[in-house]
Amino acid sequence: MRNILFGLLLGLLAGCSSSTDVIITDKDKLNGAELSKVISFARGFIANAKNAKFSSSELDIINRYEPEMRIHYTGYKKGRIVLVWLGVEQKEVQAIGEGYFLDEEDCHWSLKVVKSETVFKKPGKSELPLAGALPKMPAVQGQPDTKGAPQK
Repeated sequence: MRNILFGLLLGLLAGCSSSTDVIITDKDKLNGAELSKVISFARGFIANAKNAKFSSSELDIINRYEPEMRIHYTGYKKGRIVLVWLGVEQKEVQAIGEGYFLDEEDCHWSLKVVKSETVFKKPGKSELPLAGALPKMPAVQGQPDTKGAPQK
């Protein structure tokens, strides 16, 4: 009986253990110079990719324009980063890095190329209408009430 109670107590204690959430501060995030370094790593990875061949004009677009990016931090300067170049001759080029961002060896890169007849660019925030904004409508006079209202 005593062993059963001890086992139940251990089970309860293990079940009540708190999960540790990582709190990311500004110190943990990449600054401008570090972000430029990571983008440079990604461009080098794309240029040297063996499975995907890019023309010189495609590489010029990748090297000239800044990518769209999404970053999910899991610790100090580490996590997952997705860099996307749109409009590269009907291709969407995605460089995905996981690990410690500032070390070229510790950040594991993968490449995804999506070919399409049409590659759409999502509008930026400045190009979207404000929430609740209504288009201007011309003022028109309503129709006369023909149901239930006394006729003149």
